[in-house]
Amino acid sequence: MRFAIVDIETTGGFPQQHGITEIAIVLHNGKEVEGRYETLVNPHQLIPPFIANMTGISDAMVARAPSFKDVAPKIFNLLKDRVFVAHNVNFDFSFVKHHLQESGYHLQTPKLCTIRLSRKVFPGFRKYGLGHLCRELGITIENRHRAGGDALATSEVLGLALQKNGMTIIVDDEDFEWAKKFTWGITCSPKCNTFYARTTWRENGKQVQTKMHRLLLGVADPEIDVDHRNGNGLDNRRLNIRISATFENIGSQNSRRVAGKSSRFKGVCLNNDHGTIRGWRAYITKQGKRIHLGHYPTEIEAAKAYDAKAVECFGEFARLNFPTVLIPEPEITEIYDPFVLSSTKTCNKCGEEFPRNAEYFHKGAMGDGFDGRCKKCKTLLMREYRARTTK
Repeated sequence: MRFAIVDIETTGGFPQQHGITEIAIVLHNGKEVEGRYETLVNPHQLIPPFIANMTGISDAMVARAPSFKDVAPKIFNLLKDRVFVAHNVNFDFSFVKHHLQESGYHLQTPKLCTIRLSRKVFPGFRKYGLGHLCRELGITIENRHRAGGDALATSEVLGLALQKNGMTIIVDDEDFEWAKKFTWGITCSPKCNTFYARTTWRENGKQVQTKMHRLLLGVADPEIDVDHRNGNGLDNRRLNIRISATFENIGSQNSRRVAGKSSRFKGVCLNNDHGTIRGWRAYITKQGKRIHLGHYPTEIEAAKAYDAKAVECFGEFARLNFPTVLIPEPEITEIYDPFVLSSTKTCNKCGEEFPRNAEYFHKGAMGDGFDGRCKKCKTLLMREYRARTTK
């Protein structure tokens, strides 16, 4: 499936009255970014001061920019035959569709909202605005409130959501029955790019969250860290988890995800010298301080330089690009999926059966009209779900 991730900046909130000042489109094939398009647009109306202060786009910047009609053919060709993706998609789609129609192009394409998608795929976050969501997922937004930065960050959110659909939480056979007693979700640490299994319950009237690896080792003290040897936060086999100091924890060694500048190796990034790409740069982060290791002509050389320094800094806890000791791959003997429609619970009042899974209860937030009550007798079913997630 092919996606077009879109973000726009406008002069207001109504397509019929206001204009577009900037548009960015990121093309995504479901696995990686295929291309980008970004341009300022002359709206032929004044930009309100509060919008200019928020976006940094002034009347002078758009005075010589092309009109939307000038770029409409390019935009239409990029969007057609793709899924239109945006954070709060109805806003962006309504503007783009209206202005394309005024330019003689009729846009008919499916829509996907990353707010609604994130509520389903990453349940449990306090907010789902782009800024808050990116902090939760460890994504750094460059040029916040500009179309290019926001569109690229949204494409990262989409990529993580698509990636999460194929994720599996791994435990030892002896821990399998224990794990089935909880309702597990998957979250991404805001400090790194690693996914973890976590569960939620209510304690003394407050919502409490904890991660699977901490429960398995009985670690409740937040000052004590638990480390995954192979860097996979979802692999909770006991041979793969160990107690570590904060600076030794390989999760603490991860850098934040920077949209569009990541390397396939840890501690390596493109060396961008005043807009010109000049090889690769190696760096390492220790106790919150980034140490520059030098510039290298190839990505492999930079990755090996990082590995050498990581062993010096972290010893056996170092997360290496080319590890010498490998954790054996798990043999999956049994799969338990609590999110299946065959898993049902009976309403205590009328006997009506309903799906016993979190996805069912998120349908209200997804706009499917479900209000958390039994469809037959209207008993509030959410209480049954909360009871199931209580430790």
